[in-house]
Amino acid sequence: MESTSTDLEAEYADRFSLYESFTLNIENVLRTLLDAANIEYLRIEARTKTKESFMDKITREDKQNKYKRLSNITDLSGIRIIGYYENDVSQICKILENNFSLDRKNSVNKRAANAPDRFGYLSIHYIISYDKVRRRLPENRQFSGLKAEIQVRTVLQHAWAVLDRRFRYNSSAEIPLPIKRKLFRIGAQLEGADEDLSDVELKIKALRASYEQKASEGKYVEQIDRDSLIAFVDNSVTVSALVPKAQERGARLVMFSSQSNKEDSASLLLKMVLGMQLSGLDDLHKLLVQLEPHADSLFAALFSDLKDTRVSKYALVRILLCISPGALAERARRYSGLGPKTLAQINQIRPTGRVRPKKATY
Repeated sequence: MESTSTDLEAEYADRFSLYESFTLNIENVLRTLLDAANIEYLRIEARTKTKESFMDKITREDKQNKYKRLSNITDLSGIRIIGYYENDVSQICKILENNFSLDRKNSVNKRAANAPDRFGYLSIHYIISYDKVRRRLPENRQFSGLKAEIQVRTVLQHAWAVLDRRFRYNSSAEIPLPIKRKLFRIGAQLEGADEDLSDVELKIKALRASYEQKASEGKYVEQIDRDSLIAFVDNSVTVSALVPKAQERGARLVMFSSQSNKEDSASLLLKMVLGMQLSGLDDLHKLLVQLEPHADSLFAALFSDLKDTRVSKYALVRILLCISPGALAERARRYSGLGPKTLAQINQIRPTGRVRPKKATY
């Protein structure tokens, strides 16, 4: 049975709270799926179309008599996922396709559909509903027949879409020619930047994988940067040996809750290592092998009055480097990033026996 706009308004008002619940439910499922796949994203925006927006939509001149049933309107629940790179967008789309029922007739992949000179910017709009597996769950049965629009964009695509709305042009035909040329050029530059950033991301991942492979084989690259240092610390037998020594003296090992926290800790160590003017990771490895026998007495003195001190492997390396021989110790402490109290304690500690050069073992 077809409905008038008044009928649709009444039906939507009656089911509005259900759509709100559906929007929230979809958002939570998406966050869980993306987190499980370790996909980073800028943010997820969720909204249920307001009753006022609903009436504006169905009574617009170009939409009159288009919607006969409430089920014909597929964007009452809307989710926007803003990823960082095009590669992230592709992975997110695969997750949507593998975990939801996709209404391909009403979905739009503007990356594939846009002509080279088409006004606007690339994005993906999927119309989804729960698949059979999720529909069978008792808590989801109430959402049977409901659909949501999922928009997937990169950060740059989102920036363009936000700015695009300020110009208030609905189509290419409405734009004055001089402005059109300028907008097309900006759009092309943003699209090129998006592709270049995705390429950079892939190269970074490949480089990290290379660092990880070499470090796992005991081969240390000359280049000292944050990523090579992370691979070194994560794979170093010498660094791993510091952890039980510190724990025996009362310290608690910090387990990083996110990659960004780990990278922050690695950045502190990187600043210290560069400040010490070590020429490469091989030099760092040899120095740590030389210092490791003194770690137990150092940690005993340092953590004896500080039970349950929380430290990461990176912090343990920074502490140990502070007892390096000669001028290295002075530079290490200057760039250690450790607090004044900790440095004062280290200054009072003398490792048992002289720190002598020791042949490195791999």
